[in-house]
Amino acid sequence: MFIFSKPWWGRVLVVVGLWGATGRAQEPGQEDGAGEDRAQPFPTLQQAVRRSRERAPAVVSALASVRVAKALHVGARLAPLGNPYTEIVADRGGRGVTQGATLTATLWLPMELWGQRRARINEADARVGWAGASAEAVKAQAAAEAVRAYGGAVVESQRLRLLEQILETSRSEAELYRARVQAGDATEQDAAQAAVEVARNAVALAESRADLQKALTELARVLGVGSVEPPGNEVELRPPPGRLQQQQSESAAQRAPVVSMLLKEAEFQARNKARWSADARLPVMLMLSTGRGDLGELRVGGGLALTLPWVRSNQGEQAIAEAERARAVTEAEAQRRATSSTLRGLLIEREQVASALGEIDASLEPAGKAAVEAAVQVQKAGKGELLRVLTARRDLALLRTRRLEMIRREWGIVSQAAALTGDLP
Repeated sequence: MFIFSKPWWGRVLVVVGLWGATGRAQEPGQEDGAGEDRAQPFPTLQQAVRRSRERAPAVVSALASVRVAKALHVGARLAPLGNPYTEIVADRGGRGVTQGATLTATLWLPMELWGQRRARINEADARVGWAGASAEAVKAQAAAEAVRAYGGAVVESQRLRLLEQILETSRSEAELYRARVQAGDATEQDAAQAAVEVARNAVALAESRADLQKALTELARVLGVGSVEPPGNEVELRPPPGRLQQQQSESAAQRAPVVSMLLKEAEFQARNKARWSADARLPVMLMLSTGRGDLGELRVGGGLALTLPWVRSNQGEQAIAEAERARAVTEAEAQRRATSSTLRGLLIEREQVASALGEIDASLEPAGKAAVEAAVQVQKAGKGELLRVLTARRDLALLRTRRLEMIRREWGIVSQAAALTGDLP
């Protein structure tokens, strides 16, 4: 009641409360989360590849594994000393043989003198290198997925625009034939054929919209965003020209992420074997003892204790590590040969696809347009049937759809090469 009895105090409190609520609503984390939910503009190809190598779910997991591997250094870099332990022994002779109790306290301090610490550090370094190489291989796969999704979105967007034009043309013709039927200038069969063509094109358009949404969803997943807007007309339909040449396929295969990952694994297994070999020599025990003798005198002593690895020296662990190293080296060589031959085949395939697209653009596309125009002119002159016009237009649409499928295949080739090399070839 006090607030309402003094209006200016009430207004001040209301303003302060609104200001506090506004401040809480604009916390940084909430603002960033809202931005992720908004549809992102369609990126360029280079942006899509870069973002996928940073934000794809698999990449995020791989980078976290690198941080886990780096945590191994915490234990590896500890001082070459173990936890000391002590023991206290008291004894007394019977029948008056001794005058009092004998007390002995012994301190044991394990010390690593055979290079165990350096072996652990080398193993941890190799594990970090292996995790980093594995992350690069995952990045290559993410880049390939981004290229494939990007190309699929571009091709489906172009197909959608093509089908929209075809549907608009078929609807205009259907309306025209309905008017001609009413005027007695066309048959009911012609109008029915035109209506069927409209329905067929409408179904194809709906299917194309679904395919475009699927490609955009996949692209958004790889980029780590909520959604992506459809590409505009300014986006290049075909992938950029390749930079990789046939004679460079061997060197590119040697640098392939999967090959580097396997070689790093082999290095880790070699360091793992060295660490097991060093651990076979148990730490030397430095012994310090003090106590009270039978006559109450002070007694001080010391010594060393060590284990001789004459029977057991981690032979099984070292054999497993050596076998894993040999397996990784063999697999790396096999992957190198497979990558080299695959890259050469992909380059040849891309050249053949480019040649086929050039033939479509230079010869088949003009011929298809000419066939449609001729069929339309003959039909308008009353010397041809509507079916010939529909057939000519359907053939042209199939030709253009086939061209888009060839371009999709070209994007698939670039995607496979990106998976092998880790970047746009």
